[in-house]
Parts: sequence; structure tokens; C-alpha cells
Amino acid sequence: MTRTPTEHEQKHDETTVIFVDKQQYKVSASHLTALEILRLRFGPTADVNLKLLTLRRGNDITKFENKDEVVLLENGLHFIVLDQSPTTVS
Repeated sequence: MTRTPTEHEQKHDETTVIFVDKQQYKVSASHLTALEILRLRFGPTADVNLKLLTLRRGNDITKFENKDEVVLLENGLHFIVLDQSPTTVS
């Protein structure tokens, strides 16, 4: 007898496409922390302390200042990373 996957199992098997700085990523998770999204973009060992993850939806921008904040993922989300490093003035 063939078992039909539940709706939850079907959703879990799907990949979600997100964009970080215009680069496409396919993830199988339904949510990630802001830190995990930054690690997708910069790699697992990069120093992301001075990076700020933002989510752009139309004209609305959401800032994830807490890197432990959980982000619910949907297909087509566009994230932008802002660099908060101090700039030198000459």
C-alpha cells in the first residue's frame, strides 16, 4: 500500500528560492535565522558582525538587527545586506 505524504511533509520537501544581494539561493528550510542567511551569502567562517540583513518587500524594508531573529521564508523574498563598517574620511 502506497502512503500519501501529509501536507506538512509535502511542504517540507519543497525548496524555497530566496535572493540575497541579487544572488539566488535554494533552501529546503521553511525558516532561517538572519545569521544563517548571512552565512549563505558570505560563507560559514566569514565575520558578519558588521553586516545588517534587510528584507525588501515593495517599498517596505525590514531590518534584522538581531541576528538570532527567525525569518519565515517564502519563494521570491529579496534580502539586501548592508555593510555597517565605519568609513574613513580623507
